[in-house]
Amino acid sequence: MKKRCLIFFLFLFLFVIVSGCSSPESRDTIFSYVNNNYELLENFPHEELHQFGRWSDEYRDFIREHLGSSTIVLFVDSQNEDIIRFSCRGWGLSVGSIYTGFYFSRNDTPFAFEFGDGSELDEIEPGVFFWQCGDRSTRNIRTERIRENWWYFIMEWR
Repeated sequence: MKKRCLIFFLFLFLFVIVSGCSSPESRDTIFSYVNNNYELLENFPHEELHQFGRWSDEYRDFIREHLGSSTIVLFVDSQNEDIIRFSCRGWGLSVGSIYTGFYFSRNDTPFAFEFGDGSELDEIEPGVFFWQCGDRSTRNIRTERIRENWWYFIMEWR
């Protein structure tokens, strides 16, 4: 039993160390990436990704093939017919997590993702929106317009 506990805590420790090595992509990096690549991103064939497992080499190769080997994009998914999310790096699992990325909004409107479909975001500055859950988990999202139809996001679970 002691050996199992030791192995469990060793794996947990290693997971925490490895997770901490992948800090969220910065806002400035994402803004620059989208502004320099928005035409390529608008033509990304996201509907073809369903044929690959999300964690597979084929999935990552498909993204690199269409967005280039130096892309900051790790995952792409459609939230609905109007929203396509491009996820970049993040850190953590559940409480204490931070995830960043950007999304295409066909209607050029902000979106709250996992934090409540249809949640109302408050405009805290022109083009900058924020939502925070009222429960004790203090989940929140900040989203900011990069350019027409393109939005930056940072999601946090604290």
